[in-house]
Amino acid sequence: MKFCVVGAGAWGTAFAVHLARLGRPVTLVPRRAEQAAAFVAARENNEYLPGIPLPASLVVTADLAAGLRDATVVLLACPSQALRETTARVQAARGAAVPLKLIVSLAKGLELGSHLRPTQVIASVEPAVPVGAITGPTNAAEVARGLPAAMVLGAASGHETLLAEIQTAI
Repeated sequence: MKFCVVGAGAWGTAFAVHLARLGRPVTLVPRRAEQAAAFVAARENNEYLPGIPLPASLVVTADLAAGLRDATVVLLACPSQALRETTARVQAARGAAVPLKLIVSLAKGLELGSHLRPTQVIASVEPAVPVGAITGPTNAAEVARGLPAAMVLGAASGHETLLAEIQTAI
């Protein structure tokens, strides 16, 4: 199972670091090319998680299509007000060639104006792909440092086997 984390703020970076430390294939896709280049050069997210080294196995690229290649699970780590646009970018970049098992929101809050939950926003853009959300009382810096954390991964009923597989991987 390959993961692609779209969004490289503190939470997206922490989640990508966590997955890489577990030995999971993961690509982190920052929004800006200069941000990706800085991560690659320093092997650290100096802007959002200073002092946390990026594992050597963590692939970083600003090329969303390349990051999505062979991905089975996409984690969207962007603010809720950017979720619709980010999901549309993922949809355009992956095309029909990348069949995803699940798109997971790491966002908190509701979409401005529509007041839709993150999963509803994603499903409105990608109706053919199962959608889930991860939530919990977590802190990005603590997760990045490998401290204990508890999270819940949820999705619509009918995806229990898939969720159990992904929960085990995470």
